[in-house]
Amino acid sequence: MCEAPKKRCPAMSKERAGYETYAWWLTREQLGLCLRKDYRVPQELPPRLLTLVRKLEAADATEDSQRA
Repeated sequence: MCEAPKKRCPAMSKERAGYETYAWWLTREQLGLCLRKDYRVPQELPPRLLTLVRKLEAADATEDSQRA
């Protein structure tokens, strides 16, 4: 009986590029900016939800100031 040759995938690198974490952070920030620009929060939201959105925006601004 003849055996077919085994097909193998090339081995994946187990090392991470040094910029990978930074690149993901930049991508996430850029997506957030684009979404905020295109999808503004309407002012007709229920008061509790509007308060939550404002808290999230304030937390985001605090994180940005700490990174700088």
